[in-house]
Amino acid sequence: MVFVRMLSEVTLFLVFMTLPVVLYLLGKFMLLSLPGRAVFITLSVLGACLLPFYGFITWQVRTDPRGITCVSLFKKQFCEWTIIRGLSRRSSWNWLRYVIETRDGEVSFPVLLKNCDQLVDEIRDHLPAGGPASKGANKRFEHDNIAAIWQFAQALYGFIFIAIIWAFSSSLHLKSSSDWWLLLGFCIAVTIVLLWRTFVVALMPRWVQITDDHLVMRNFFFERSFPWSELRGIKAASPFLPEGFMIYTPKMSYLVGANMNAADELQEILLRKIPVVEKLEKRPH
Repeated sequence: MVFVRMLSEVTLFLVFMTLPVVLYLLGKFMLLSLPGRAVFITLSVLGACLLPFYGFITWQVRTDPRGITCVSLFKKQFCEWTIIRGLSRRSSWNWLRYVIETRDGEVSFPVLLKNCDQLVDEIRDHLPAGGPASKGANKRFEHDNIAAIWQFAQALYGFIFIAIIWAFSSSLHLKSSSDWWLLLGFCIAVTIVLLWRTFVVALMPRWVQITDDHLVMRNFFFERSFPWSELRGIKAASPFLPEGFMIYTPKMSYLVGANMNAADELQEILLRKIPVVEKLEKRPH
């Protein structure tokens, strides 16, 4: 999965890089308008800047009795089990990955790896006793800034899509009244679902603070603190929502997105501290 995604994205950036050159050799580049040439040059520079980073993305991970080997296009890293100190899930620039913390540094691999859950379980089995999930007191979990911007864009997307649906529906001229009522019912149903989705996404916490007595959440609009005794439980997110899990409070529920740093560790801590509304079938990834 990771290799296929990398190959497709690398191919796209190669096209960005070479397209101005191909157009120039064909004598077509100078025929473009100035804004058109600026767009092609910008895409070419963007491709040249981003392409080298793909050489450091781990696309294969192998384990054996001695340790774990992470393979990327430019390098191969081997870590003995004895030097691994921790495992955390992080998001930077909306790139979700697991980071292996060792005595000599860090090694990462993307969550899109095949059988990633089994790999994570195997690494955790080799961690020292008293892993991060056991150290839940006074810890803060945050979205990175790019993930927060993407969250806000998702909220706006709901309103844009609603406007498109109603504008398209109003442009249709249906002769049958039954077809008109069917279309109206569809538009209303989609609008309700998208408004609900937009509302939930807009209130997603930007950070969550774990303390001995409270769970503190902060989103774009307000901050809330809940005693552990008041929390009602957690539940896997609806398929209509971004991937993550819901935290239920007396008045409403809050979606914790999978792109929050160490969201899997937060989920484990919450599973230990509050009831489970519905057993989560798997960790968010």
